[in-house]
Amino acid sequence: MTVAPGADPDRVQLDVDGCDRLEVDAEGNLLLGTGGGGIALRKPLAYQEAGGMRREVEVSYAVVNRSRVALRVAEYDGTRSLVIDPVLTYSTYLGGNGTDVGYGIAVDSAGNAYVTGWTGSTNFPTANPLQASNSGSIDAFVTKLNA
Repeated sequence: MTVAPGADPDRVQLDVDGCDRLEVDAEGNLLLGTGGGGIALRKPLAYQEAGGMRREVEVSYAVVNRSRVALRVAEYDGTRSLVIDPVLTYSTYLGGNGTDVGYGIAVDSAGNAYVTGWTGSTNFPTANPLQASNSGSIDAFVTKLNA
């Protein structure tokens, strides 16, 4: 997100639903506790650019209440735009040229993700599939995504 010059980044707040617990750990990560396990949002990164140089600005999460989190930004040049980026730890794309729906996901101790669902795509990505091509309007899938 980009905070415009003169805007107040302390007004940026996140509403979080479905958590039993919100806390910030010693490294600045936001921990969301749920009945099904925990989710960690890495400490965000903030910076300003000037003269082709990027200057990092300290930013942290602050728990406001049981369902709201704010961003606290250290001193910075308020006459310039401020970029606040979430830190993306794990990302991929899964799908093809049709409609694809994931219904379940699990992660093992090595960080591999297993996704189940159905696909209507004729080019859904496969490697050593049990069935080499789409057999009708929709097919089930189980996909392993390595960390």
